[in-house]
Amino acid sequence: MSYGNRRNFYLRKFIKTKLRTRKSKEKKRKREEKLNAEESKKMNRIIEREKDCYCETCDKYFHHLGIARHRAMHRDRKENCVISYSDYSTVLHKFKKGAEDEK
Repeated sequence: MSYGNRRNFYLRKFIKTKLRTRKSKEKKRKREEKLNAEESKKMNRIIEREKDCYCETCDKYFHHLGIARHRAMHRDRKENCVISYSDYSTVLHKFKKGAEDEK
């Protein structure tokens, strides 16, 4: 093997290893980005599942999207209820009209 061929051989080998390491680094970076994206999705799901509204009548916590149905349940039963919402406001919902409803 002459000097020129040997030099080209080692040069090609060097370039191949450089390309391999670059590709492996890119794969590693993409894998880490994917894991970070999955973790952020999990955190978003956890945040979405937080029960941040509270019914003081029933002494239960509810998700902010489910509290409306719970309030409707009190309305169907014609019960007054006190609900603390996620914006820290507490509201008394009056559904009883008077003494004639209490039997």
